[in-house]
Amino acid sequence: MSVGSTVVRLRHCLVASGVSSTEDDNGAFWSMNITTGDDSRRFGVGDEDVKLIVAAPLDHKVQPQYNLTVELTNTGDKNVLYVTLVIVVTDVPGYPPFYNKRCETPVLPDIERNGYHTLVSSDGFYASINGEEITSYGDYLQNFLPRHFWANFILKGDCSLQFAVSLRELGSDLELIAPVLKEQGRVELKCYDQEWKSKGKITAAYISHKDDLPRWVFSSQFRNEEGAQFFFAVELNETWTTSSYWLRCGANVPLFGGPVLFEWTFEYNITGCPKGRFGLYCDKDCNCENGARCHGFNGACECRPGWRGRACDIPWPEVVI
Repeated sequence: MSVGSTVVRLRHCLVASGVSSTEDDNGAFWSMNITTGDDSRRFGVGDEDVKLIVAAPLDHKVQPQYNLTVELTNTGDKNVLYVTLVIVVTDVPGYPPFYNKRCETPVLPDIERNGYHTLVSSDGFYASINGEEITSYGDYLQNFLPRHFWANFILKGDCSLQFAVSLRELGSDLELIAPVLKEQGRVELKCYDQEWKSKGKITAAYISHKDDLPRWVFSSQFRNEEGAQFFFAVELNETWTTSSYWLRCGANVPLFGGPVLFEWTFEYNITGCPKGRFGLYCDKDCNCENGARCHGFNGACECRPGWRGRACDIPWPEVVI
């Protein structure tokens, strides 16, 4: 549950006790106070709605269960009720996000947070056929396609990236392969770095073969364009270098009466985000506290000694050498 979410409403406890749960004519109401079981202050109360809320990030690994005692006090007649709550924290895969030092990103100091920044700075992007450039961009992340589908960039704790795009029509750098996709249904481009190590793949499919795409493309976290005919799934791994990076994805496709090598080449640097921001477009706020470092990929926090939890806000005494 996210911070601010309602855990439980306690009006039914008042009704079950035979007392009114609403404000009376004299303005008296029921106030709430957590008396035991919440030493790390993970929960809060809402007096107006008589509810328990999540006040700080929960972490199953730190504390999987809370046994709370909540005191309900009528501000008029001072009647007091005590409610015992057992809160079980579910272990959700991928949460909290993992801080992976292999792809740790720089933090840009003394830079305006509200300015325009990207985690990655591009040194050029171009498409080619048999080595001959057919189109190029100075910075791919500034183009319509990635800007329109910015929420479809997923940077993961294992230093990998996923990006999904669905389109009704193809742009200039893609229109040449439209007949190929319509004829074959699917094309897979293998991706390599400058040392020719495998770095992932790009799968392109026409609507007739969209079931051949990875299933994650159609999960709720990726937005697909209504009426789309063409689908693209980008899967890249081991994107952890901070030096200038070169990536090329290509495949042999039937064009101009014979097979040709179609390639995309992307050159970039991982430059990082301003302090307190993360994500490909540095548009997400970190919630790391007590001097913790925020990972530019997924917002994971690297806690300083003496702190634990999703936001490094839970004291954890330890020996510091």
